[in-house]
Amino acid sequence: MNGCQLALLLLCLSAPVQGMDLTRWQQLFRNPGIEPATLQERTFLLVRQAIPEENHDSSAAQEAVRTARQDSVSHKDDPVDLVLEATARAVIARNSSNLLEKIGQAGQALSLFDKAVLLAQGREEEWFVRLFRASTFVYLPDFFQKKKIAETDLAWVAETLGNQESLKSLVPVVMFYQGEFVGRQHRDAEAHRLWNRVLADAAAFGLPESIYEVRKARDRLGG
Repeated sequence: MNGCQLALLLLCLSAPVQGMDLTRWQQLFRNPGIEPATLQERTFLLVRQAIPEENHDSSAAQEAVRTARQDSVSHKDDPVDLVLEATARAVIARNSSNLLEKIGQAGQALSLFDKAVLLAQGREEEWFVRLFRASTFVYLPDFFQKKKIAETDLAWVAETLGNQESLKSLVPVVMFYQGEFVGRQHRDAEAHRLWNRVLADAAAFGLPESIYEVRKARDRLGG
């Protein structure tokens, strides 16, 4: 391989996924009723529909797996497709009463999360991928030993979004999961402080209360 070929290869490896519109992803977070324009957007909206902890119906998550895999046919190894599929599989594992399915789906999810984050490193969608990984790892039992990764991911994503004017309105979403993280360590005062900030910052940024993380922060604080 000559120098020109090597330079071209490195450029291709470091190039962001085409069509990763940061403003569009912010719109999708803010308005879950928006009409999806691509298979990837449809997968995202299905995953967001599936994640509420009170939702024990895995149909949206199962459909999200199908659409993520369908999209990956034309966008091989797209970290966004991979992390959305991973999140959907984690939801299926959470909801399943079949031990073998629970173990199998969880194992596939963990493998896909790691692959997605590795592929996203240094790219503009890294915040998106690490946010979804963290929002799952926060809830994993301690024996998975993923809590430190969740804590690191959340801190990195909060700082990254906070430094981007077009994305900082999503910081309250991250703070909700930071509250979940410390709450599961029985650091209740810190968790309540974070959830109160979620509500205050969401109001300041004009985030609708229908967003899952905003609604759940209010629930955590007693309504």
